[in-house]
Amino acid sequence: MKIPFIKKKSTKDIVEDIVEDIVDINDTDFSQFTRSLTFFDDPMLVANTHGIILYINRQLENLLGYKVEEVINNHVNIYLPNYKHETHKEQIKKFSTQK
Repeated sequence: MKIPFIKKKSTKDIVEDIVEDIVDINDTDFSQFTRSLTFFDDPMLVANTHGIILYINRQLENLLGYKVEEVINNHVNIYLPNYKHETHKEQIKKFSTQK
């Protein structure tokens, strides 16, 4: 009997699967979604289609050295080097228009 190979999904793939169909999300659903991100070992950030940070988990808070309250409502680009801003802006645009 041959045992099937099961590919382990990356954190990125799991999160993309979760958010793929989310268009309009209410506060309760968003709260439940972000609560689930606390269980990941990887640093996680949730931003809107304009690049405004809506949530970070504890792992990213520790990595950045900023408290959650300091990061929320800031644009993600302030945490990137200046030379990455334009490229990242295009990546956000591309990601937010994918269906």
